[in-house]
Amino acid sequence: MANDKDDPQKLLKLGAVAVVGGIAAVLLAVNLLGSDRGPSDQKWMLDLETQIVHARPVDTRSPAAEGGAGVRSYPQIGEGSSLVDVTLLTCGDPGDITNGMSVDELAGVEARVGWVSIRKEGDATGGSELVSDATGANWGPKMSPENIQMMEAAAGGCPDGSAVGVVAGP
Repeated sequence: MANDKDDPQKLLKLGAVAVVGGIAAVLLAVNLLGSDRGPSDQKWMLDLETQIVHARPVDTRSPAAEGGAGVRSYPQIGEGSSLVDVTLLTCGDPGDITNGMSVDELAGVEARVGWVSIRKEGDATGGSELVSDATGANWGPKMSPENIQMMEAAAGGCPDGSAVGVVAGP
């Protein structure tokens, strides 16, 4: 009986799997972080009232305790600031997105709002994370079939057919 370690075909297959896995990890990191930047200690948030994106520390609760132009009533949370977490998507350079840009200005740098999200205070695991489209009008569980479908549609590809990038932070 031959040892699996001595089987050249099996070793070749394992090597190919390792190479593909490594390439996938690099592509994922580039899409999440941007091509020339490391991890950020900030994240993007969207003011639902003004439709302007703001950079905030990653530990800022969503909805933020302060900083929004208005107050909204959120399901399962109650009243809170209009400043909420936002997932920005880009077909361009993530570095072109700057603090204080409007949703309309994002389009000028090939970026867009994918969806917005809020989380109950004290929820570290995200189990009660609620998402909505960019309007913030209809909130529901992130993993509901309707919201999965909404997020998939929002993250559709770029005009040139390439995959859209998710922008983690400034």
